[in-house]
Amino acid sequence: ALFSCAGISEGADIMGVNVVGQRELIERCVDGGLMPRGSAIAMIASGAGLGWSQHLTEILELIDSPDIEAAQGWCASHPELASYAFSKEVVIVYCAQRAFRFMQKGIRINALCPTSTDTPLARRSFGWLEYGTDFRAATGIDVADPTEQAYPLAFLCSPAASYISGPLLSVDAGLQAARAMGTFQPQLPSPPST
Repeated sequence: ALFSCAGISEGADIMGVNVVGQRELIERCVDGGLMPRGSAIAMIASGAGLGWSQHLTEILELIDSPDIEAAQGWCASHPELASYAFSKEVVIVYCAQRAFRFMQKGIRINALCPTSTDTPLARRSFGWLEYGTDFRAATGIDVADPTEQAYPLAFLCSPAASYISGPLLSVDAGLQAARAMGTFQPQLPSPPST
């Protein structure tokens, strides 16, 4: 199993960490024979990446760049897309796009879409823990604990998920489903006070 879960929320190298570096690690492991048949890869996406279809052409250009230098060059030539949301859009599409190619080698790849989870990164990123507060209050649940995301990641890389490859798994206690069906409309985080 390869848990490729690196990520930062902002900064000059957000695309390098969230996309290019992870793609390079995964591709080297797969192409280098480090992942035999029956292996699995799990990545972490985000609800921030659910708008991936708006940028599909650009995402596929980046994903299909032939090597790390070309991917870095693509990112440098598209600074307007260097954001957390776009990086997570790329993760979602990467998993879906590589699923067939990797499955031909007997390797599965999946992405997890977590809800607000109490991690050091979330604590220092505006709105991450605030998002979904109203949903959690209405359902009587707390913010997710990191283990509540780790267990599904482990599941995706286990034999129990042997026929799952390519889709995005939302681990959000039903928030995305409620939002999609209109049974609950979450509030956006309040802007920071100045």
